[in-house]
Amino acid sequence: MGLLLCTIVAMLGTVSGQAVAAGEPPNDSIASSIDLGATPGATVSNSATRTGNTNASATLETNESDSFSSWTKSVWFKAKLVAGRWEFGVTDANWDTMMVIGTLANPAAATPFHVSNYTIIASNDDFGNTTLSRTSFVADGTTTYYIGVAGYDNSQGSFSLEFNKLSVIANDNIAQATTVTPPSFGNPTTVAAQHTYGATIETASSESQRLQDDMWGNSVWFKMVPAETKDFKFVVNSGQSARFIVIKKSFADNTFVYATDVTRPPLSSASSVVRLDSGVTYFIGVSTLYETTFSLVVSQVVLPTVVTNIQVNQGTTTNISWAAPSPPAGVTWTMNYGVFLEHAASGLTRDTGATTTSASFSRLLPGTWTYDISAFDTVQGVSGANASGTFTVTSASNDMFSAARVLGTDSGSLNDFFGYATREANEPPHSSSQLNSSLWYALTPSANATHSFTVSASAVTAYVSVYTGSGLETLTRMQTGVDSTTWVGTAGTRYYVAVTTANDFANSGGGDFTLSWASVPSVSATSPTTTVAPAAVVAVRTVKGGNNATPLTLAKKAKIAVPKSAKVTLSVKTDSKKICALVNGRLRFKKKSACKITIKVAPKTGKASAHAVIVTS
Repeated sequence: MGLLLCTIVAMLGTVSGQAVAAGEPPNDSIASSIDLGATPGATVSNSATRTGNTNASATLETNESDSFSSWTKSVWFKAKLVAGRWEFGVTDANWDTMMVIGTLANPAAATPFHVSNYTIIASNDDFGNTTLSRTSFVADGTTTYYIGVAGYDNSQGSFSLEFNKLSVIANDNIAQATTVTPPSFGNPTTVAAQHTYGATIETASSESQRLQDDMWGNSVWFKMVPAETKDFKFVVNSGQSARFIVIKKSFADNTFVYATDVTRPPLSSASSVVRLDSGVTYFIGVSTLYETTFSLVVSQVVLPTVVTNIQVNQGTTTNISWAAPSPPAGVTWTMNYGVFLEHAASGLTRDTGATTTSASFSRLLPGTWTYDISAFDTVQGVSGANASGTFTVTSASNDMFSAARVLGTDSGSLNDFFGYATREANEPPHSSSQLNSSLWYALTPSANATHSFTVSASAVTAYVSVYTGSGLETLTRMQTGVDSTTWVGTAGTRYYVAVTTANDFANSGGGDFTLSWASVPSVSATSPTTTVAPAAVVAVRTVKGGNNATPLTLAKKAKIAVPKSAKVTLSVKTDSKKICALVNGRLRFKKKSACKITIKVAPKTGKASAHAVIVTS
């Protein structure tokens, strides 16, 4: 949000010096501004901070808001400042502040904001990436300046007002670069109380063109001659976004050792590491996007060496381990590690952090992966070079039809997951849904029976399809169901079961499921010693267009024989109750999917029968 400081127009009707109303801050009007001097009228010569201020319940003087867009709830200060550049800033505020600095030609005027009476010198709304305000200006040593702090669009609260006498920038040009003492290991050099207020770019040397950065501005310069060839870390602690560069020899040489943006959130540290040679003069330029104060800290660092002895072990998860770097004598490292993986064909990436010398990844897509492992020393805040390599992830054993997992019993359960599952060429469509992943199983029943396969999972919508045949191109589908399916199987016949999903778990966690299967032996109709119990399931049928259908209609669609005057009823299977339901005796679908029902036919005489039916909407 920008502060639009308009030309002062309409003027106050308030009499200068008018008493502040009860509940309002004592400096609610510009005429009652709080003097920042040690005594009223005293010249301020030192930096300081005034705490305990507030604009809560403050008001605006007549037409004051016409001068400043969104300017509300203002309070005022005044100061006669010693000559030089000064910085004013609002701190300790968790609300959206605004600030303006100006002069009054006649402080006793009844309308102090008259266009010919009040002159704006500097202003600011949001400083950097914050809602605080900060700005600077050059005081002449004789004028009294009026500082207003207000809330953007009725924001209010407590705050501190900071004012700093800034030193003269002696190192604005590279020829006057400030000398930095080279640090030794463990003894950093800090150049404090620096700023870029009033700093410029050298036009004669074409500084911005040589730096090839249109955002480079407000630059100041430092120089350092290392006593030995070492790695050095440069840290810019700034309240603003900083830009930073190191140049070899001279500006005219145009040979850059290191150049980078170190943009960070306000009040954070921005750092860069570079190796410098002994005996060479290096010039360090610090530029800020906005004028601000900062400190420059230079330290000598020892970078972690490259990790070694990298081992990759695969199973359900891929485990990567390595040997920790060993620091030289006199150096202590506290290591954190970063591990980055990228799939060579698909471009998929995985990454993780580790505090130990190992990391694990699950559900990696089959194929070749590259890895990069870097060590980071938390003591110095520096990283070493990356160790790189490749490894190959193989597909799941039952990903391919030809390697279907053989189920050795007619009933059982197992755990599996879609992490490695893919789709083969010539693989059947399984259903009308687009299915990305499939796993294959093979069952050869030991007896004639009705067989059921069920998938249980919280994060997987699975389809279960049953086939006969000997190859992908010759398969004949018998049944397909959502999360489960049932079919009548013949002893000694090999059935292939595909568990498929439209979800893609190739590069993430999840996709786990439990597959259960069971069989109920069929009873011979000619056996004199057995009878068929009422409502026994004798077949599994599939029908289409079952939404809003009656039980009788569904029975006819399923080609179920219904004797005259027989009673036809249906029930929804438990695992399909989220898909369909009975409403006023008709089947209604809640979502588009396959619904499993049982149709019961009860004739007036004879035994009732029950039929398993899969209905699609």
